[in-house]
Amino acid sequence: MLRAEHTVYVRARLDEQVVIDPRSGEHRPWSPTYRNKHLTALRQVIKIAWRLGRVTAEECDRAAGVRPFKGVPLSAGEQLTPARVGALLVI
Repeated sequence: MLRAEHTVYVRARLDEQVVIDPRSGEHRPWSPTYRNKHLTALRQVIKIAWRLGRVTAEECDRAAGVRPFKGVPLSAGEQLTPARVGALLVI
């Protein structure tokens, strides 16, 4: 059964995950939003286990109480200068 120490372990492993940029080959960490998406799924599994009577309410609260990831999401793509936007619009 998933307990608080297990969810803390899963959160630590999520913090280590990286994605490899196909263009540059650079390793970048998963975004906070993407990591929190996985934590939300984990919390839902714990909640279902509670509904099925597999864990007590106290165990459910402790296991699902793992803190979310904080951070500023990165914008996708590249930033264009106004001159470049104007050049792209002139066709």
